[in-house]
Amino acid sequence: MTDDIRNGLNDGETVFDLEDSAADQPENLPDALQDGTFDPAPADAAEADESEPQELEDLLPELTEENVTPKEPLPQDKAKKTDKPYFDIDLTDAEVMIPDYIRTAQPVYDFEFYNKKKKRRPNKRGGGMLVTLIYLVVVAALAIIVSQFALSVVKDVTGIEKENVDITIEVPEGATLAQIADILQKNKLIDSSFGLLAYAKLTKADYTYQPGTFTLNPMMGYSEILKKLTEQNIIREEVTVRIIEGKTIDEIAQTLEDAQVCTAEEFIDALENKDFDSYAFVADIPENEDRIYKLEGYLFPDTYKFFKNSDPDDVIKKFLDNFNVRFSEELRAEAKEKGMTVEEVVVLASIVQKEGKSKKTMEMVAGVFLNRLNNSKKYPYLQSNATLGYSLGEAIFWMSEEDMQNPDPYNTYTHEGLPPSAICNPGLQAIKAVISPDDNDYYFFVNDENGLFFFSKTASEHEKQVEAIKKNGTGNGEGIS
Repeated sequence: MTDDIRNGLNDGETVFDLEDSAADQPENLPDALQDGTFDPAPADAAEADESEPQELEDLLPELTEENVTPKEPLPQDKAKKTDKPYFDIDLTDAEVMIPDYIRTAQPVYDFEFYNKKKKRRPNKRGGGMLVTLIYLVVVAALAIIVSQFALSVVKDVTGIEKENVDITIEVPEGATLAQIADILQKNKLIDSSFGLLAYAKLTKADYTYQPGTFTLNPMMGYSEILKKLTEQNIIREEVTVRIIEGKTIDEIAQTLEDAQVCTAEEFIDALENKDFDSYAFVADIPENEDRIYKLEGYLFPDTYKFFKNSDPDDVIKKFLDNFNVRFSEELRAEAKEKGMTVEEVVVLASIVQKEGKSKKTMEMVAGVFLNRLNNSKKYPYLQSNATLGYSLGEAIFWMSEEDMQNPDPYNTYTHEGLPPSAICNPGLQAIKAVISPDDNDYYFFVNDENGLFFFSKTASEHEKQVEAIKKNGTGNGEGIS
């Protein structure tokens, strides 16, 4: 066995575990083994002193089978099993590993040889699934973010689905395009300053941007915004224009020209040839070849501030913006409950605006016309003087027999139901009167030159009132003003 131990040391595989007890150590053990520094094959072996023993048999003359004691085996579930046996030989603080060719020894489980337990491997299948799931979630989130950003840039570029509102900004002297882009984004004219810079680079928009005050709109899109910013910023005079309820488009066009906002011709041309279907209520207007102006009824009467020499498109958009706000969602919901569209309300409100005078008479007149519309078999015609007067371009107080037979599409004495379009631009009071009319059972009304209204349930009663007014200047009974 001693020879086997020596051979094991010569193989360089043996490690000794030396204890401090001198009684268990051979007396002639070399110092190299006692201090744990023994190397069976030193690097400078060729240069070693010839007087020193070169064979391991000489280094371990006293090793016997009694000196080699197998270690107690550890439990199998707490140690790494090996085919090689391990032994402690009490020599020094070194640990000796004796190969398996020592026949008389028994194999053991030496946990200390590995210095630490073998760590349990994680469940690779579960961990892999978790990593894959996280990866997919991250990829999906990135895809959503990228697609939303791309959609936002497309809307910025084109101005589609952007809020239609005028916003005034200040561009400082010497501002770079990057600085201007930040100003536009902060003022919510664009969603992405990066998108604008990329667009300018791709389109090679080498513009000289002007400092000053600019009024822009998110619906302009990148191209128009950049173009506007290159225009010389001239101080423009602002004017106040009041549009009275019941005015027609032709009358409004002339009012704007008188105020030097734009010419009547430019205004009418923009109304007829430009597309304003970005407004939902405009897009919903039905096509009718007999319609004089598509936007008649939608230029909301109010007091406005315009710059002189304005772009007619901007002027029209200001009217439509105001209509969109004043004809609120609440009013539209109420109209829908009554079974009426926005167009039907506007057309009837324009007639009520022309026929009525006060809030009370508007509500009563609206009630008369709605009674007729709801009983169209008996009263198929609205018989409003104002509708034919709109088409003819003149006010008609008394309808002549010839007027009543006029085949004009706007003549509600010869054409059933509502006329092809509104006949003026009604105010909020007339619109509300149509949505919430007076609940009455009248089918006729007439007013005198003093503005008093006389309502009748039957045709015979109405004819008597007409005769009285023509003869006496006022009707029978107490009129309503």
